[in-house]
Order: sequence, then C-alpha cells, then structure tokens
Amino acid sequence: MVALELRASRTGPILLEALLQSLCQGVVFSQAARYWDSRREDTFALKSYVGILVVLSVLQTSLEIYKAWFVTILHHQWSASPLKWTDILLNGTIVVLCEVFLVRRCWLATNKKIWILVPLAVLTLSIFVVCVILAVEVGLTAGDVTVEDPLRANTRHFGSAGFAFSYWIFGSLVLDALVTVILSIFLWRSKTGLNYLDKTLRHIIGISWESAAVPFISELVAVCIYNALPHVNYQLVLLFVLSTGKFYTIGILRSLAYRVQLRARLQSTDLGRTSLSGWNWDQERTAVDRLSIAEASPLDNPVTNRPSISSTAVGSDDAVSDITRVAESTAEVHFADTPKPLTRRLTALNTADENAS
Repeated sequence: MVALELRASRTGPILLEALLQSLCQGVVFSQAARYWDSRREDTFALKSYVGILVVLSVLQTSLEIYKAWFVTILHHQWSASPLKWTDILLNGTIVVLCEVFLVRRCWLATNKKIWILVPLAVLTLSIFVVCVILAVEVGLTAGDVTVEDPLRANTRHFGSAGFAFSYWIFGSLVLDALVTVILSIFLWRSKTGLNYLDKTLRHIIGISWESAAVPFISELVAVCIYNALPHVNYQLVLLFVLSTGKFYTIGILRSLAYRVQLRARLQSTDLGRTSLSGWNWDQERTAVDRLSIAEASPLDNPVTNRPSISSTAVGSDDAVSDITRVAESTAEVHFADTPKPLTRRLTALNTADENAS
C-alpha cells in the first residue's frame, strides 16, 4: 500500500504536467497564428525568434508526453531515463530566450540606457549558466538519491544542486520584477495628457504585468514548496518550474499580436496633429480662402515637415517602441505656433486695408 501511494505521488504530477503542457501548447499555437497574420512588417530576426520559440515549445510538450508515457505505461522511474536532464535544460532555454526579449524591450523603452541593459544582461546570463550546470548535474547524479530527489544530491560544482536550483528560481523572480517595474515606470513617464494615447499606455502596462505575473507566481510556488517542504516529491516541484517556459512564451506572443490593435488605434485617430484646412481664421475676411489656409497646414508645412503620429507606429517590431515614439512626436507639437505663410498673407491684407482707409 505504501509503495502504491508513493508511486501515485510520483506519477500524478507527471501526468498533470503533460496535460498542462498540452493545453498551453494549444494556446501557443493560437497566439502564433494571430502573430502570423500580422508578421508582414516585422524583420526576419523577429520572425525567426518567434519560430524558434514555437519549435522549442513543441519539443517541450513532446518531451512531457514522452515522460508521462515512460512512467505510466512502461512503469519506469523518470530518474532512470537518460533524458532526465533534458526537461530542465529545455525549459531553461525557453525561459532565457523570453527573458532576453523582455530585457531588450525594457532597454528600448528606456531610450537604450546602458546602465539598465548591463545589469539585466549579466543577471540573465548568470541564470542561464546556472540552469545549464544544474541540468548537467541532474544528469550526472547517481545512487538512490537520484530516484528520490536529484536536486538535493551532492554535486561536484556545488555543495548541493539545491543551491543552483534556488539561484535559478530566485534570479528569475528578481529579473521578472525588475524588468516589469522599470518598463512600467518609463511607460508611465511617457504620458502626454491625451486620453487615447494614455489609455493605450495603461493597457500596455497592464499586459506587461499580466505576462510577468503568471510565471512569477509559478516560480514562487515552486521555490516555496521546495524550501518549506524538504521531503516533498521532486516531480511536484517540477510541475510548477517546467510550466514557466510556456507561460513566458504565451505572454510574449500575446504582446506581439496586440501590436495590430495598437497600430490600428493609432492610425484611426491622428493624435496631436490637427489639420487647419477646415478652419476659417477670420470670419469677416473673405479674401483668405480655404486654399491658402490649407497650404499653411502643419501637415504640409515645409518648415515643420514632420510625419503624422499614425505613421510613426507603422513598421515597428515592438508595441512599446511604438508608444515611445508616439509620445515623443506628440511632445513636439506646438499648436500656438502660427504657420509663416499664413502670417504673411494676413499681414498683407491688413496693410492693404490701412492704405485703403
């Protein structure tokens, strides 16, 4: 009876992980299809990045299904499989690719500040190195402890693999929090006072927090279980750890697919750039026709010669970059500046009236 309960406690998390990975894979395919419909303006590098994420996600799901088959159908312990280290390494690779994308987004949103990029990049690299070492150590562990919990085995590079595991999880938690907070602060500072643009900014900030919240909670639960319950099943901890790769991928694909709605919103409302073609400056002076005023419109004024805000949002690889450029373009608008051609025309009319009187 005890052996049966012990076996159920080990196979249960593995079956649940295979089911969760399969469900999340369907969401990944759905978000990837939405991105595929809007990929035309993206660079080859971004398309390749999304393709790599989807392929790695499929490999991870296939590995978890094979893991469930190996344990439940063949009745073997997963720790006896030569592939026991691959699930940790594959998930760590997906996570670090997503974190690199988030760090780059944070760097672009902060106007490419090097003092923000360097610490985040170093932390990301250290997390990936520790993840690789952890996967190698799990694959090299031998003895009875391999069956029970390879993360608590004594290793050659660390006193215990638990140190590498804790650093990996806590490092990811800190990195997620830093990127999300920095991105939110700089986006919030980009507010222009225009309701439409500020509403879009708030929505992007909300998506950033939603994308980071799910993997953050999953990692936090895993590390709490691992440290608070020392004798808990190893596979139960991996249930929460191995889900983070899927959650990161879904969040990034969702943010990329949202760019279509963002660009459509910016193109439908030309924020901050108002044409003067339909405005009569002086109701009593019929000599100033609409054609003259249209020639002095800020959109066509050779002095300003700046593009429309809606055009700045087209062709970008990132929704955050779109909003940042739109905010900068809006900040440059000065409605109080009277176009010079129109000023000369009105001055000429005033001089003619004075001479006639």
